[in-house]
Amino acid sequence: MKLLILLILAVAVTSFNVNKIHPALINRLKTKSNANVLIYMKEYMDFDNHMHNGKLLSTYTADERAEIIIKTLETIQQRSQKSIQEILKAKYHTEFESYWISNSIVIKNCPKSSILGLAMRSDVKEIFLDNPSVDPMEETTTVSEKHNEETRKQVEHNIAFVKAPEVWAQGFTGKGIVVGVADTGLIHTHPAIKNSYRGFQGGNRYNHDYNWKGRTNTPTDSNGHGTHCSGTVAGGFDRKIGVAPGAKVLHCAALGGVGVTACNQWFLAPTRVNGSGRQTSMRPHIISNSYRSGATYDREYTALINAGVAVVNSAGNGGNRCGTVNTNVRTRNQIAVANQVRGGTAVARSSARGPSPVSGLVRPFIAAPGSQVVSADNRSNGYTSKTGTSMSCPNVAGGLALIWEAVPSLRRNIAATNRILERSSTALPTDECNRSGDPRHPNHVTGWGTANYERAIRLAKVQFESLPDN
Repeated sequence: MKLLILLILAVAVTSFNVNKIHPALINRLKTKSNANVLIYMKEYMDFDNHMHNGKLLSTYTADERAEIIIKTLETIQQRSQKSIQEILKAKYHTEFESYWISNSIVIKNCPKSSILGLAMRSDVKEIFLDNPSVDPMEETTTVSEKHNEETRKQVEHNIAFVKAPEVWAQGFTGKGIVVGVADTGLIHTHPAIKNSYRGFQGGNRYNHDYNWKGRTNTPTDSNGHGTHCSGTVAGGFDRKIGVAPGAKVLHCAALGGVGVTACNQWFLAPTRVNGSGRQTSMRPHIISNSYRSGATYDREYTALINAGVAVVNSAGNGGNRCGTVNTNVRTRNQIAVANQVRGGTAVARSSARGPSPVSGLVRPFIAAPGSQVVSADNRSNGYTSKTGTSMSCPNVAGGLALIWEAVPSLRRNIAATNRILERSSTALPTDECNRSGDPRHPNHVTGWGTANYERAIRLAKVQFESLPDN
């Protein structure tokens, strides 16, 4: 009888552990003895119902919300992590990083036994596999590096398709809007990007404080993926590769660098290169995230969105099967972007499909050109053509910059901006991946359809131009 009771308890404990460990991490631990993990503590902020000085958080301006959110999250972190940090040091002898933005702890190469032990704790909510990376299945082709007047005047097909030149003709190029890019890094001296990098101060002078976060004090990009994505957002001085050439970009090396959670915390409150001098006023308006991961990062994205930072992510390249959208696109009011084929009315076969595992979310949310996209390369100031939802994501981030310059009252108003995107996109109805009763539009393959920034601005001016700034 005693043995039976012990067996029942063991099964219950194992089930309790597994319920807290995210599926991607479970799969990893089937064959590996350790993993990089992101641990969410149980306590967190209720953004929808949070009261500050007797008023709901939502009644404050975006700048005020940013400060309130940070102070509240820091208090929660300090209160709830004291015990687990003591255990990590004394029992597990583990190095870790603690973050307030998601009340979380990141541990590199955490042993399986430690993960199972931490999952037993009542103050731990979830444990994720923290393995952000560039989505696979992306094609790369080197483009001729010869420059002439024709190539400098030529607007790339992905920029023209979403009606960006028509918006430029109205005088809107993204001026006054800042876009943060979380990726592999940045070649900030590239001639198509230099003038758009917020740290550029003219000539050969740069100030990387508040504009770059990575393992080095100066921006670098050994991969090229981050430079390419940044160029699609705002490149254009040397060649018209960017949707919003008047916008400014800053960069955080999330992939192979400091990690996604560190980047998201830095985006909400950028610092100098040495980590000092935190300033929420330097936070970007928009962030572009072209990566996949076993972690959701939904707490971090939610904090950013509530602080008025639009969060745009690639939907993923696991397509041609339903339910393949990336794990990290399940946050409310986040924008997940599908890869629309060049000049076509359908998405690429590799573009990830929904439905979303979270009820009520349209995933992907919208489609934008992501096939054979020419942008800046990290070698010899040249250019490459790449294909994938990674290329679609910065297209939409740049599009938001155009919309927010044209209609200032929409800036940092994420929900209203998303409604404009829903209503202004060109519908691409389909039955693919539909469940019983699902509509053909929006759907689980193309979302609300193809982005059209000229139409979005026209609609936004009618509905929101007379409103006060958010």
